[in-house]
Amino acid sequence: TVDAAFLDIHMPGLDGIALVAAMHRLMVPPAVVFVTADDSRAVDAFEVRAVDYLLKPVRAQRLRGALDRIVELRSAAPDDDEVVPVTIGSSVRFVRR
Repeated sequence: TVDAAFLDIHMPGLDGIALVAAMHRLMVPPAVVFVTADDSRAVDAFEVRAVDYLLKPVRAQRLRGALDRIVELRSAAPDDDEVVPVTIGSSVRFVRR
């Protein structure tokens, strides 16, 4: 699993917003921080539950704040997302609790 992803809004192929929407399909999606020069897409970023939106050039204090929020979110995450084995007939599947 990946704990955090630092993305730009503008990337080749999928833009950052579309990539985050796709990552929400992962069993444990990473916390996302946008690092961009585009100051017009912050609302879009927070609509896809970004942890922070840092404008380039990034100041060390703002980066530290984003990292602190990621650590806080990860440590406060409930344990009910634990993956457990479930036997159905002769097969075993792994599902979230």
